[in-house]
Amino acid sequence: MKYLILLFLTACSQQPVKIETKIVEVPKLYCPEPPLIEKPNLAINTISESDDIGDIAVKYKASIKALQLYSQSLEQVLKLYEHK
Repeated sequence: MKYLILLFLTACSQQPVKIETKIVEVPKLYCPEPPLIEKPNLAINTISESDDIGDIAVKYKASIKALQLYSQSLEQVLKLYEHK
């Protein structure tokens, strides 16, 4: 077995090493910039100490709706970049 490995190694070393250079064109990847989606102005930012509990609840509800629409917009932009 030792002689077989030695024979194989000596047979490989007698062949000249052939180096070949090839120039290959690689396509440039392009990913467009996503559209800018502005953050919503939230109604909860206008809550003051003089607001009663009903007004505060209405402002929280309006803010939640605005954030839901904002997240849906962001998800639509992400769908543009899904791998197909």
